[in-house]
Amino acid sequence: MALREIIFRGKRLDNGEWVEGCFVEKKDPLLESDVRNAFILAQGRGDSFVTWFPVDPTTVGQFTGLVDKNGKRIFEGDVCRFREWSRGEMCWVGNIHYENQQFVISGGPNKECETPFCLQLSRFIPENIEVIGNIHNPELLEVTPDA
Repeated sequence: MALREIIFRGKRLDNGEWVEGCFVEKKDPLLESDVRNAFILAQGRGDSFVTWFPVDPTTVGQFTGLVDKNGKRIFEGDVCRFREWSRGEMCWVGNIHYENQQFVISGGPNKECETPFCLQLSRFIPENIEVIGNIHNPELLEVTPDA
């Protein structure tokens, strides 16, 4: 049995760019509150060394172990377009999250689906999934399916 990569993604605090790597959450011992700082340990662009990048903890999501039809990694918080062929061609748009020890896609009602849904991500094959953004991009709420 092959092990899957455990990778996290978070939005950097200094420039708003996304960074992928090892996630660490640390409580500041100098603060009396439960405020925690989130970091991603990763290699910076063009760098040959690994750096700790402070990230917004609300943006951190785990890699699902799957890639979409374009080879893009799928993370928690991604907004994806899904095609379901078993019931004829249906197109849904929803977001990825972790629930009951599995990654699921949930969404609706929206332009693509009038009924709320929550389905196991593992029931879809990568060729039927396309990452179109993430929940931290509110402009994605108005997406329409491609032809």
